[in-house]
Amino acid sequence: MILGLLLLAGCTGSDPIDSASEQLTVEVTLDPDQPLLAWANVTLETPGTARVVSWSDEVAARTGPTRDSGTSHRLVVLGLRADSTYEVQVVAVLEDGTVLTSEPQAVETGSLPRDLADFFAAGVSEDAAGITLLGPADPDGEPADSDAPFLFGVDAEGEVVWLYDTTTVGNHANRSAELLASGALQMLTPQSVRAIEPDGETGWLIATDAAGAVHHDAATLPDGHVVLLAETVQAVDVPALGGLVEVTGDRLVELDTDGVEVWSWSTFDHLDTQRYPGELSQKMNDDGTTDWTHANSVVYVESQDALLVSLRHQNQVILIDHETGELLWTLGEDGDFALGEGTWFASQHAASMPEDDLVLLYDNGNERPRPRSRAVAWRLDLDTGTADEDWSWETETYTSNMGDADRLASGNTLVCAAASRRPEDDGRIAEVTPDGEVVWELILTEDDWVYRAERVDWLTPVE
Repeated sequence: MILGLLLLAGCTGSDPIDSASEQLTVEVTLDPDQPLLAWANVTLETPGTARVVSWSDEVAARTGPTRDSGTSHRLVVLGLRADSTYEVQVVAVLEDGTVLTSEPQAVETGSLPRDLADFFAAGVSEDAAGITLLGPADPDGEPADSDAPFLFGVDAEGEVVWLYDTTTVGNHANRSAELLASGALQMLTPQSVRAIEPDGETGWLIATDAAGAVHHDAATLPDGHVVLLAETVQAVDVPALGGLVEVTGDRLVELDTDGVEVWSWSTFDHLDTQRYPGELSQKMNDDGTTDWTHANSVVYVESQDALLVSLRHQNQVILIDHETGELLWTLGEDGDFALGEGTWFASQHAASMPEDDLVLLYDNGNERPRPRSRAVAWRLDLDTGTADEDWSWETETYTSNMGDADRLASGNTLVCAAASRRPEDDGRIAEVTPDGEVVWELILTEDDWVYRAERVDWLTPVE
């Protein structure tokens, strides 16, 4: 353990170690409201950095991030399993290079509020790491169970190690969150976009009243502004649908940190209002309008100062210049790219750009002759105007809605395919290698669905 702490602190073998010094005082307590979260309150006589290490009989030692230099630190202890005893230790590095380690202190975690889902992990390998976040939802997009209104995280063994009660913020029914560069989670609610820190506290909040009826997704910009998807309705003469119809499209709305609208973009101003490629685009909403575009994701592509938007009912993904509002390109059938290798996607979710010429998405496949679902990445050649399948992985079950695909730092892809309508099929979240090997899998064996899954790297194993 001491060797691991030496490596953890970033010091050499000649650095002095004092494991019982009066220069370092630590008090470890369980959070009274979070059964899987503890705190280490650290006091140093002279300024220094500090980080916490925790381990149990079942879990190897793991550490969180280092705090900036100071004499007082409040360190969160994350990744704890329920009904377990953990040893918690603090490593501090003073400004003169002295390394201090506290004596281990035991902390007992509480019980889970209830069985959040009947799931288990399989196929665990050394390539699987981090905490996977998910929240149950039912087939109609409503909360799966009023007794389990949680966004929760599981470790590589499928054990719950993080909880967030979404009723405290009125989270939307899908209960999903997206990782920000800061390590916080972006969460969209009917009234706000907010950043949730790993300790469950709200870091920042932007009220969304000015955007109108927001839905599905938001993107946080480097300046702290947010871009949201919002519904907009117009009357359009569509002969193919019988004449004048009320059509629901999408508006992108940028709000500043005070919640004031500073930029907007409408599908009605840039897309063909006569294009209804399949049944989904002609589907009638409860309010009697036609669900024309049905955007379900927006991502800010910083390298291009552009916004990538998935239009599920158009079977297309579009890229918009953030400064000018110009529609840069449309990917998909009838778009700007000729199909090279592969088969066009249909009724997709969660488009992203891991690279400037690569689009990754979850292809639900509703409106293909033989519906099937997959995660797929498209390589774009702007010079030739062609798009080729660069990578794909077909799921075991067809999922007609929901779904997610995220490219991880390892090069693997986290695929959320947990929304099958067939009762005999289990929902699955899988980490897949570039070669298509499943190295980690979470299987949900009840009726709970999962809209999206997110992998976070809040913990570092101690070597």
